[in-house]
Amino acid sequence: MAAPLRHAGRVGRLDDHGLAHLGAVDAELAGARALLREAAVAVDDPDDQAHADAVATARRRAVRVRAVVEAAVESAVRRTGRALGPGPQARDAAHAQRVADLEIYVRQSHAERDLATLGELAGDQDLLL
Repeated sequence: MAAPLRHAGRVGRLDDHGLAHLGAVDAELAGARALLREAAVAVDDPDDQAHADAVATARRRAVRVRAVVEAAVESAVRRTGRALGPGPQARDAAHAQRVADLEIYVRQSHAERDLATLGELAGDQDLLL
């Protein structure tokens, strides 16, 4: 998703605003990656399964990961477009196809319904779980 933006930064084609978009995308994707890794470790942790609230915790974790990844994807698409304009999608068919495919995949979430579920679960548990 962000490859054209990273490339533009690497070759010095971004102004301060473009660099700010690149920095934000980098931070958001790193956060999503870290949360995915944390979730993978938790799923593989046998002690986690022993907790009485393991099902609620796992459900909250899954909904939270989906929400964070969705937000990071949407931000990467939006910020890449704002920083570079329509060029990458207009001139690079492979990139345009990746954007289209990823947007369809992300739309399979339940959007605000998932966020409402996360809100319910967050109200029942410590926010840092």
